[in-house]
Amino acid sequence: RAGAAIEIYSLPDLKRTQVLSDPHCGSPAADFAFFRRSPSCLVSCGEDGTVQLWDLRAGDAPQRKFRPACYGDGALPASVAVSGDDRRCAYSCGSRVHLL
Repeated sequence: RAGAAIEIYSLPDLKRTQVLSDPHCGSPAADFAFFRRSPSCLVSCGEDGTVQLWDLRAGDAPQRKFRPACYGDGALPASVAVSGDDRRCAYSCGSRVHLL
């Protein structure tokens, strides 16, 4: 869908602070997760088949973009997670969980 975006809001006032316009090339983001110790960083996955690492201080372009091998099998990354110490990111694809 054209115009799909990730909107970032501050707490507790729910003021929109940033918009990642079309982060997954016209496809909706399926999931995203913030880093706990680096709250300006997040990881997202989308229906375009990519997993992306973002640093919101750097603007609206991802710092890294991955196209998982499972994408070739027709499976799409469906969820992402960040470890409590921010050292690992994981994503699910089909029935498997992968570490970045």
